[in-house]
Amino acid sequence: MVQFTLHTIVKHVINPPTVFPTYVYRLTPFDQIESNNQTKPNFLDVLGVIIYVHELTPIHIQSQLTLVLTRNIIIEDLSYTPLKITLWANQAISFSLHDVYDPNTKKTIVVLFVGCLPKFYKGVYLSGGSAYRWYFNPTIPEAEPYHTRTIALQLPHALNHPPTIEHKEAVESKSLYDLIRINPYDFPVVKKLLYPTNDGTTKPY
Repeated sequence: MVQFTLHTIVKHVINPPTVFPTYVYRLTPFDQIESNNQTKPNFLDVLGVIIYVHELTPIHIQSQLTLVLTRNIIIEDLSYTPLKITLWANQAISFSLHDVYDPNTKKTIVVLFVGCLPKFYKGVYLSGGSAYRWYFNPTIPEAEPYHTRTIALQLPHALNHPPTIEHKEAVESKSLYDLIRINPYDFPVVKKLLYPTNDGTTKPY
């Protein structure tokens, strides 16, 4: 993952390579994700074998009125250490193993995630940002040891079918001046509330 800052210097290359590398990565071991982020927060690249793919799950974010779809992917390294990676929105929907995984042969799927953000909530996990990407079975030296392993991959029943989300009607925004000018009797009664009276009974309001 390449990150540009205010101090980044770009120099002209006299003899550039004829081809651009297919993969640009700097792998971070799973057990070093937390310590790596505490010293200097960075985008992280990780490599592992997929062991579990969760269903699409709608969640509510405070800054948005509509629900957002997420999907959790669990991968393992060569030490059998699991790591959760959370995909968001369109990336969660587009994550597909249709052309990669054969349920008959059940071959291991190695995945390279680049540009992930480390998060810490009920443990360490990675979250996909705006620049992250994944590569299935990358042709890199670090992926070779994974292909000798046998994994019982657990997939959801409807991997590529997003759940039906009930879209809430957007709340109309009004200023204090607009609210003062509103006549409440111009609107139909939607719901009445009961309030206690002096004689111990309740009346609708």
